Amino acid sequence: MGTLTDRRGLPMFEGLELRRMLSAGQLDATFGSGGIVVTDRGLSGAGPISVDADGKILAAAETDGTSGWQFARYAADGSLDASFGNNGITTWSIGTSGPASWPAELDKMGSAIVAPGGKVLLVGMMQFTDGAGRLAITRYNADGSLDNSFGDHGTAVLTWSPATSPSGGGSAGMETGPGLLHVLSDGSILLARSTGVGPGADVQVVRLTAAGQIDTTFGDDGVATAVDAGVPNLLAVDADGKILVAATQRGMRTIGSMTSDRATRVNVVRFTADGALDTTFGDGGWVGKSAVGNEGQVWARRVVVAPDGKVLLLGNESDGSGPDVDFVIRFNADGSRDMTFGISGRQSLQTAKYDLVVDAHGRSVTAGTAYGGGTRSWIVSQRLNEDGSLDTGYGDGGTATISSATQNYHGYYLSLTADSDVLISGTAVPVGGPATGEGPTDLLLIRLQGGDGALAGVQRDTTGGHHRSPKRRAMDEAAAASHRSPKRRAIDEAAALAAADKRHHRSPKRRAMDEAAAAGGTLVLGSAGSALVFNVASRITIG
Repeated sequence: MGTLTDRRGLPMFEGLELRRMLSAGQLDATFGSGGIVVTDRGLSGAGPISVDADGKILAAAETDGTSGWQFARYAADGSLDASFGNNGITTWSIGTSGPASWPAELDKMGSAIVAPGGKVLLVGMMQFTDGAGRLAITRYNADGSLDNSFGDHGTAVLTWSPATSPSGGGSAGMETGPGLLHVLSDGSILLARSTGVGPGADVQVVRLTAAGQIDTTFGDDGVATAVDAGVPNLLAVDADGKILVAATQRGMRTIGSMTSDRATRVNVVRFTADGALDTTFGDGGWVGKSAVGNEGQVWARRVVVAPDGKVLLLGNESDGSGPDVDFVIRFNADGSRDMTFGISGRQSLQTAKYDLVVDAHGRSVTAGTAYGGGTRSWIVSQRLNEDGSLDTGYGDGGTATISSATQNYHGYYLSLTADSDVLISGTAVPVGGPATGEGPTDLLLIRLQGGDGALAGVQRDTTGGHHRSPKRRAMDEAAAASHRSPKRRAIDEAAALAAADKRHHRSPKRRAMDEAAAAGGTLVLGSAGSALVFNVASRITIG
């Protein structure tokens, strides 16, 4: 049978496509093995995950037994990208280039992020020794090779005098989230750090040039400071270039006969784009939440700026007597609590959550680890609607659970693809191994469908039809329209409507096809599990 064409010689209808309806929060079977990728690397922990402009996935992980850490790049289908590093994997260690006197903790995993152009930035954990703070940041090219144009042969080393220095040295407890680094559109780099690890620590943001040098035009000689705000956990930048840092503030508490420093408050601090405290936000540039009671503690995990400019803080707290509770608080752009979210601006989460992202629809997606019986663990992800309620269309009533009969899963970090699919990085430990996620482990990647009932194209009828991408279809329709005068277009449209008016004996199916043809749209026939998609290539014209 020939192809039916319009007066321009273009097919009136595209061939049929068989597509499946996506189910939000379900494993994406097109990724890895049934939505899961396990990379056997003998690691001690998982790190951040990022997605570049081509859909490639960068995942970081701390090595086991030796200093340094690794980062791997995967293709969008979950296979290792052999064009990156050594068959998809590159190993980083400041110990190979730093002074031998430097503490090994500088090699502990800090943050990783994909910069514009596909370059990769890595920063180790802060270390305080002998009254000075240190950290190292390294940049790699898109192929995984060291970028020698950055800093000193690829690495920029920052050293500063802290306000507080622990006796005998110590790690600053810098979270390993990707949000500690941010690359601006001009290639300059924002990095959050602190002046110590205990009470009295200041939050600082440093701006580096694209070449890895301190940008002295920012803040006070390159550094923006919030005094006594705590140790930074995450950094984010809003659409106006303002910089937000979530930090955990510590203070001295006496419980019984013992006095010690404890996590007493979480803060969100906002700086202007040029490094000054933004006094239009909260109370002099700060908002936050204090721990409950003398024995309570509270920690910041993540700060995220939603598409509408509102600020979400993911945290964890304990009252000293019961189990820890994870929560999300949403603030308006001026720092006031958004009372339309959850209960009085706060939503408690059911299980432990380590990371939070916000999708293009303003929904909050979380991921973390749940434990059972002390010997088993699995990954839990939840999605909240804009008002903070559970999105029952995600997973099972708002919660997606990913487990294995042979391995304990631990979920730590999140990222979203361009299609709003959910990527989770973590570790996999054989059942019988340490349920806490410590010890030699494998790197785990999981992809869940973003869903929303969208149609995911998988199979075309190749026996006929006009195979055009959406871009090509738009070009064809624009070209057809450009060859008609406004008068001619009006005549054609009136004729098409008149012809439709004469069709009195139409079945519902026929009517839907006619209306789709008039609109240049798409007809979907089928059940929720699968569908036939009938694409109308062009509007029928009469001339």
